Amino acid sequence: MGIAMTGAACQRCGETNEIEVEQYVADDGRRMVRVTCHQIVHEEPVETHMEDPRYATVGDVSTSTAGFGDTAIVCTWNPDLADDLPDEQRAAAVDATRSGEPARFDWSIGTHRHNIGPGTTAWLFRQGNERGIVARGRVASLPFEDAHWDGSERSARYVTVDWHVMLPDADVLAVDVLLEDVPDGNWNGRYQSGSPIGPSAHRDLDARFERHLDEVGWPATN
Repeated sequence: MGIAMTGAACQRCGETNEIEVEQYVADDGRRMVRVTCHQIVHEEPVETHMEDPRYATVGDVSTSTAGFGDTAIVCTWNPDLADDLPDEQRAAAVDATRSGEPARFDWSIGTHRHNIGPGTTAWLFRQGNERGIVARGRVASLPFEDAHWDGSERSARYVTVDWHVMLPDADVLAVDVLLEDVPDGNWNGRYQSGSPIGPSAHRDLDARFERHLDEVGWPATN
């Protein structure tokens, strides 16, 4: 599991081949980065990786060999099925983002892992009752595996996200509006978290979301 980059030069050993970069949680709880190139494996804590001057970093991991700023994913959340975003955490995120501070926490991306990394736009789509977009943010890590959010013995794949807007229930951008104004968003077929949204639909969604923020009186975003 990781992000594969063909033809990139590994900054650790200089090899030019297919390189795979992945982030994972070690048994001792440390967040680690593993770079695999030309059958050579480099492993180190994220903190060490970030401190190396040969790497440009965004968030928690290197982006010196890949950029994800033009990609976007839709993460899903169903409060009727799982308590993975408790009321207290969401309320704190609403307050923080309303004041201009991002709220950082991990979110599951299902089985997805390709074209997701630091700079990817992340949308949070509420399922179940009162469906709609409740948050927008930026991915700040490569995909990594950790304990499953349902508490089982399985693992799940996550990314760390800096959520820049987290809306309260009263201000959710409703699915009826999305179906009308962002018809290419596949809003009735998004069952797994982390699925990509196409460039055209993403542009339409971003524009409609900005209008929505103005309509509900949300503070101006950068």
